[in-house]
Amino acid sequence: MKKIVLLSLLLSSLLVYSQVDSIKNIEQDSLKCIRVSNQVQDSLVFQFSHQKFDRFFPIINYWIDSCGYFEPTLRSIIIEEIITGNPVDLAIQDYFEVGYYDIFQNRRTDAQEYNYYDFYMDNVVYYGFIPLNSTLDSVIQQRAYEWKDSTFLTTDERLMCLLFSGDQYEFEQLALKKENKKSIIGKQIRHQYRTERDQYIALIFGTGWSFPTDKKNVLGVNQSLKIGLSSSLSNRWIFDLLLDLKINYNPKPFDFYALDVINEVKPTTIFNIGGFINYRLFGIRCGLNKIFIIPKAGFGFDFISTGIFEEVGQEEYNYYNPTTINISLGINTLIPLLKTSYLGIGINYHYIPFNLDKRVKTPLESHFISGEVFWRL
Repeated sequence: MKKIVLLSLLLSSLLVYSQVDSIKNIEQDSLKCIRVSNQVQDSLVFQFSHQKFDRFFPIINYWIDSCGYFEPTLRSIIIEEIITGNPVDLAIQDYFEVGYYDIFQNRRTDAQEYNYYDFYMDNVVYYGFIPLNSTLDSVIQQRAYEWKDSTFLTTDERLMCLLFSGDQYEFEQLALKKENKKSIIGKQIRHQYRTERDQYIALIFGTGWSFPTDKKNVLGVNQSLKIGLSSSLSNRWIFDLLLDLKINYNPKPFDFYALDVINEVKPTTIFNIGGFINYRLFGIRCGLNKIFIIPKAGFGFDFISTGIFEEVGQEEYNYYNPTTINISLGINTLIPLLKTSYLGIGINYHYIPFNLDKRVKTPLESHFISGEVFWRL
């Protein structure tokens, strides 16, 4: 027993020692990179200040070999390449695809805090070992400001200069302009707007047609107008709540028992309220965005407006309308449209058994196929 206890203590000591040793190694690597980055920063600031870049890439390569590749590294390369007139499209694309745009935005936000140095020390690797409000930040911002209005720049180069100069508003306004939507940055910013919007509840407006599959042909063909809410598209499971107004074309009268008599009712209008469970199955790549394929199942209630009612008190009425369940299965396709919205196309099967309501005395259709087009905002 004593041997087991001693062995356990020994293993625990070795584990703690290895963790402490690992932490020390990480701290030593960070301190080394902070020291190297300060040396690199001094050299880069000198080169940007005098716009002499004969030693630029040897210094950059030394920085990368010593510490790795971070946001300040690629930001420095992009501005140097713009100033020297070299192609920079691939670097700009990388800057957005690896998430450096978000890091730069966070860097600017944290740099405005009064305790910005604490933010830096807590995120020293994230910020690439270059302090917030550093001299490298300042000189790059100055050079970007000087070059942003140059007539020799491409759209993407000008946008990067606007971004690095600190003019976030003009950067976004120019990136979202229709004539720039095919530029690298225009696509990236639109994609980012869409991704952010997909995280929130959306409005749905739509229309569609419904056809009975049996031959009773009482309710006939109807057109629907719908409005509703849909949960976040960023989740696999999506939940919808919809109100639906269906207008029947050329319906036939049917017998409906109400107020102790059988009434002949013409079903011109049907109302529906229901919920849907959707599963975002997969997306087909369309540029930076995706066309989503989404199977769904729904449950709700339909009632036919008959216009039959009785007064039961002062301004109190009882209405008599055939009511039943609406069970549906279907599939939707969501196609990216405009900046953040989607065009939806769907096909559905519905089981709507109005004869479950015993007041309905005429056999009515129960099986329907519908098609719909909607706009997810």
